Amino acid sequence: MAAISSGSIITRDGTALALTERGSGDALAFVHGGVSDQRTWTDQLDFFAASHHAIAYSRRYAVPNAPITDDADDPMQVHVEDLADLIKNRATGPAHIVGHSWGGFIALELAIQMPELCKSLVLIEPPVLTLLIDFPPNPAKLFKLFLKSPSSALALVKLAVGAMVPAEKAFRRGDDRAAVEAFGAGVLGKKRFHALSKQRYEQVWANRAPDRAQILGIGFPPLTEKEVASVNQPVLLLSGTESPTIFNRLNQHLIELLPDASHQIIPNASHLLHEDAPEAFQTAVATFLRTRTSERDGSLSD
Repeated sequence: MAAISSGSIITRDGTALALTERGSGDALAFVHGGVSDQRTWTDQLDFFAASHHAIAYSRRYAVPNAPITDDADDPMQVHVEDLADLIKNRATGPAHIVGHSWGGFIALELAIQMPELCKSLVLIEPPVLTLLIDFPPNPAKLFKLFLKSPSSALALVKLAVGAMVPAEKAFRRGDDRAAVEAFGAGVLGKKRFHALSKQRYEQVWANRAPDRAQILGIGFPPLTEKEVASVNQPVLLLSGTESPTIFNRLNQHLIELLPDASHQIIPNASHLLHEDAPEAFQTAVATFLRTRTSERDGSLSD
């Protein structure tokens, strides 16, 4: 198994978060999604350390940090504040932030709440479902979504029926194995999920407890179009060609709201696109950091 940690930070409430950091220059913070930890960025740290102070950390409750307690909730806001602590402790100014899935939602919330800490965003299929519908779902709003955007509504229902509902039922009856299977196959696609290496599945299994807490707890935070439109930093949205349709729909919705954003689709990749297609991911992110953010700073070279 790859090394998990080379250091840690202590957050405002005394919680230790493991991290690995390499390189120098502008800070580039990597925020992982669910059923993951900092190891999901193993293929990226050395590459980006050549041009940035690259930092990957394990979010609260992820391996090897202290686990979440039984029956506890895992609301997103505490993770937003943890990311803020990370940047304040490890960066000399605002950071570029790369967030995958739930980590992308966290990064977006940080840019909304504390824009002074964020220089740019790379968001990999953030599940900003509350832009479309309330959670728990309101039948009237779901009906309105069907009228406004049938394709988005159908994609949302497919994700709910194929992944979220069966995962919740399995977690409630104490069948974590079935819950992980339902959620993983629904989010990655059955073929991609069953093709996970033994090592990668072990990472999923070791980090299932926070996902259980999120699925059984408060879940997705509210998010408004006005809040998203307030984000003025350059944003790169990434989607995978093999991901569930809902993620592409959500990124398309974000591209309509964000003032300074671009959207790129990575071929031969599903929801874990930075692992499925690491070189294409590196090219997309490095180009974005080199051009869009340099243009914003007024320092783009000829």
